[in-house]
Amino acid sequence: MFLAALRERKGGRLTSTNACLTLLMLINMPATADLRALTAGVPVGSWVALSHDEKRIVVYGADLQEVLSRAKSAGEADPIVFRVPPAEIPVFF
Repeated sequence: MFLAALRERKGGRLTSTNACLTLLMLINMPATADLRALTAGVPVGSWVALSHDEKRIVVYGADLQEVLSRAKSAGEADPIVFRVPPAEIPVFF
């Protein structure tokens, strides 16, 4: 449901040019996901690219463009991208 809605609203692609708009969409989506366990070892403030099935981290890093490029190189053409917030701030996806 989450991924289908994202693809429908963004034409099936997440690129560097629409990544920020996609992030805003993710914040406003009604579905929630608890990604704390998945991102436990990822530094706060890092950009994370999730697999299309939302079950694994493809890559993470400090630079959004680099994360998008590395995710594409890793074979994930349509990653879900977000930034890891501080632990004390609740974020709903």
